[in-house]
Amino acid sequence: MNGNEIDINLRFGDLPEIISKNNGIPITSLDWDYIKERTRILFDEITSNKQASFPESLFTDIALGLVLELGVAKIIGGTYNDKEFDYTDPETFAWDILGPRGQKIEVKRKNKNFKCLNLNFKNEEYQGKYSFYDTFFKYCDRLDYLVVADIVDERVQIEYIIFAKHFRNHIQASNKISGGSSHFFKDYPAENNGDLIRFSPKIV
Repeated sequence: MNGNEIDINLRFGDLPEIISKNNGIPITSLDWDYIKERTRILFDEITSNKQASFPESLFTDIALGLVLELGVAKIIGGTYNDKEFDYTDPETFAWDILGPRGQKIEVKRKNKNFKCLNLNFKNEEYQGKYSFYDTFFKYCDRLDYLVVADIVDERVQIEYIIFAKHFRNHIQASNKISGGSSHFFKDYPAENNGDLIRFSPKIV
C-alpha cells in the first residue's frame, strides 16, 4: 500500500466501499410524502428569512435537493439533518447528512453539462445558475465530506466524494465566460492528491 492509498483510507474510511455497494438507489424508494412536507417547510423558512437567489425555481430546487440528500443518506446509511433552521447555529444548516460514523456531510448536485464541478460565490460576478458554495466554503473545516450526486435514470447516483477539509486547496476562479460560474473545483488534481474519489454510474 503506497502513501496515497494510506491517506485515502485515513480520510474516507469505509465510505467508498459502502457507496460502491449501494450506489444508484431508485428515487421511488424514497419517502415522497416526507419530501413534499419538508419542501414546503423549507420553502416557507427561506422565503420568510431571506430573498431567494432563484425565486422562480425555488420550490423545485428545494425538492430536488431533498431527493438527492435523502437518497445519499440511504446509500451510505446516514441520517438526514432535519433540525429547524437557526442562522446563529451552523449545526442547523452547514451540513445535510450525518454519516454512519458521525461524519458531517454536505450534498451538492453535479452540473450536468460540465465535467468539472462549477460553483458560484455570492460576492463574485457570475451569470449561470450554479449552486452557491458560500456556506460550505465558510464551514468546510468543520465538516468531513462533500458528496456530489445527481439523478440518473430515476436513480440517485453519487458521482464523487470530496474530503471537505482540503476543499479550499482545489478551488480556482473561472474566466467568467458568458453564462459561466464564478469558480470551479479542480477535480483531477484533487483526485491525484487523494482528496476525491470518483464513482462510476451503477448500471442496473
